[in-house]
Amino acid sequence: MRSRPHEGMDKRLLLVTITDKDVQSQPITERKAASLCERAFEQLLTKLEQAKPRAIGLDIYRESSLGAEYKNLAEKIKNF
Repeated sequence: MRSRPHEGMDKRLLLVTITDKDVQSQPITERKAASLCERAFEQLLTKLEQAKPRAIGLDIYRESSLGAEYKNLAEKIKNF
């Protein structure tokens, strides 16, 4: 791999990073023990879906399950 010429950035890939600042900007009552509150998580997935990706990989920490009011979000996650 080291001998290969640099191919540059692959424009087909998108990496979304959630920083500590992003986590702290959410109300703790909404976020609880997760890195993203359900509202922000749903907004993120909706925005990513608009690009019609073939795949979405997630590495998001959640200590508790989704609230009952977020059944659509749970279904969305199952379908990915």
